[in-house]
Amino acid sequence: MLSAYSSLLTSHETIGAIAEQFGMEERYMRELITVSVDSGTRLLTISTEGKDAQQANDIMDATAEAFCPVIRCH
Repeated sequence: MLSAYSSLLTSHETIGAIAEQFGMEERYMRELITVSVDSGTRLLTISTEGKDAQQANDIMDATAEAFCPVIRCH
């Protein structure tokens, strides 16, 4: 299940939509978002980077918003 979530988070559709929000190319946005799965603990870790802390936080928020419909968090 976690690998499926990881795939959804790193899909062309998800990363492309987030990149569009920030006026970036998808290939650059892929360098700013990292998704990893720890099968031992069953944790999905999402990390973001940006030109500053605010941009990294904004990218994380956009990633969470893109993922919420998948996991029905609202």
